[in-house]
Amino acid sequence: MADADLLDRAARCYLMAGVGLDAARCYQDAGAHRAAADLLRQLRHYRESAEQYVAAGLTDEAAWVLAHLAGDPAAARALLSRSGSGSDTAQPTLTRRLALARCDVAEGVSAQQVLQALIDAQAALERRDTFQDRRIEDWAVAVAEAAHRFDHVALVFAAAVRGGRRDAAQRWQAWATRTFGAEIQIAESSITG
Repeated sequence: MADADLLDRAARCYLMAGVGLDAARCYQDAGAHRAAADLLRQLRHYRESAEQYVAAGLTDEAAWVLAHLAGDPAAARALLSRSGSGSDTAQPTLTRRLALARCDVAEGVSAQQVLQALIDAQAALERRDTFQDRRIEDWAVAVAEAAHRFDHVALVFAAAVRGGRRDAAQRWQAWATRTFGAEIQIAESSITG
């Protein structure tokens, strides 16, 4: 196997030359599976990206890519089923539950589990003492959008604002402009209570 530093330098050269797939291959060969996965995701090679996320130990991320980006909820479910609960406890992680919720939406099943995952994401975003994992907000918004539950999109953003998530109000505004073609006024009472 080639030296990881040389492979990393080769990957950067390939990136500068606009040859992303070769750069991803270099990252993969160097054992930088997360970098390879992220790059493959940008290049819209979603199945290969998911494989690299699995190699990096990021099963929830791989399942999300399969369900949301590749449009293959069956593969995402199979991956999550093979990998177990995703933690040392019997409780699945919130990212895993959101990935499963995305599968549910794609397959048109279990609306109650989808809503519960969104409610739990809102609660997590609202807590100021939790780690600011942007995936929770991003994935919850994507699940709510896919389910055509724009009320829950707004609730997710409001929870993120209440939780002090950086630039959440601007993301909410941008979403509303993109979705409805108009700016919205966010009343202080809608985010504080």
